Order: sequence, then structure tokens, then C-alpha cells
Amino acid sequence: MYEYIGLPAKINQLVQSANKLGDPQLELELDDTDLEEAAHELLEFHLNTLTILAKARKQIYSISLQLITVYELSYAGAGYAGGKIMDTNENASDFKTWATLFGSAMAGSLINGVLTSVVVNQQIKDLESDEPLHKQIESALGGLASAKKRLNMSHSEFSPAAKKHIDDVSDLLIKIASTLATVRTFSGIASAYHGFKRNNDNLGYAMAWGLTGLFTATPIGLALEQGFAKPLN
Repeated sequence: MYEYIGLPAKINQLVQSANKLGDPQLELELDDTDLEEAAHELLEFHLNTLTILAKARKQIYSISLQLITVYELSYAGAGYAGGKIMDTNENASDFKTWATLFGSAMAGSLINGVLTSVVVNQQIKDLESDEPLHKQIESALGGLASAKKRLNMSHSEFSPAAKKHIDDVSDLLIKIASTLATVRTFSGIASAYHGFKRNNDNLGYAMAWGLTGLFTATPIGLALEQGFAKPLN
């Protein structure tokens, strides 16, 4: 793929590697014309990638929802199972609770990895990559910005179709991020409420549970097993 991506950088890297081996020194310089041609090829490659992403944006969002759902259920399920294995209501202690949350989060990570690879198909037609889709989107947008900068181009210079595809993909990335942020915020608020009510309206526990819930659904699963918002005493 180096005929489209990073050709000048690849050549320079090979030259530097050869020079490190000792004499004779290789002298190879790329002139401005070569760099400009490479930048145009890079620009074209990223525009083509963004076109594919834009046309598949509904499928990509659907895949993203699947990934979010698998993630949430994996961690919540692990948290619930962790509460069943170690009863955090009997002889309750902070150590038991947080040890259960930590162990459940580790298990949730493993479960999520397995389910993601088995259940979710992230392949988009004409787009082959081992990277997650959101990384491909960020990479395409970042590469486009780099090529634009080298060529001193502005967004207005693209064709109407290209501008629409760029805007569609940018909006898609925002939509995915907003959906995930909404889910994580809800998880944090629910976890904070459980920690608050479980520990006799203690704000410190509310903050601890809430912060944990912002990053993982494990506290939600454990909270359901403990009895959601049910006071400990």
C-alpha cells in the first residue's frame, strides 16, 4: 500500500537504515515535485476511503451500536456474576466490594474480547484493515488533513461530493462518540445513585461508585446483584 501511503517517508526510512550500517553513505533526496505528487496520491487515497466510509455510515453506526452493547453487557454481566461468587452484602467491606469490582472488570474484558470477535463482523465492503472502524475513520480524517496542509488546500476547494462525504464521516464520528458518552454518563449516574443510597446517603461513596461507572458497566451489574439502591443497613 506504500504506493499510496507514506512513500517519501518510507524511502527516507530505508535510506536512514542503510546509512546506519556504515559506508557507503546513500545520498537520496526527494524534490518538491516528488513530495507534491505523493501528497496528491495520499489525498486521493484518503478521499476514496472516506467515500467508502460515508456510503457505509449506516452499517458502521449499526456495528458501533453492536460493539457498545456487547461491551456493556459483558462488563455488567461480569459484575453481576462477581456479586454472586463473592457475596458483598454479607460481612460487607470496602475491600470485598472493590476487589469484586476489579476482578469482575478483568473477567468482563475477557468476555468482551471473545464476544466482539465472534458476534460482531466489522468488515466493510472494499475496506480492508485490521484496525477498528473508529480508528480507520480517525486515520482517514487525519491523513486527509495532513495532505491538505501539505498542498495548501482548503475545505472549499473540494468537489461538492467530496465535501459531503467528509462532512458525513465527521458527523458519523461525532454521533458514535455522543452515543457512547450518553451510555457511559447514564452508567455513571446510576452507579453514583446506587453508591449513595447503599451507603446511607454518603456523597463519598456516590462519587467513588459514579467515577467507576463512567468507565465500565461492572458497577451496574454488581449493583443489580446487591439490590439496586438498596441501603446496606
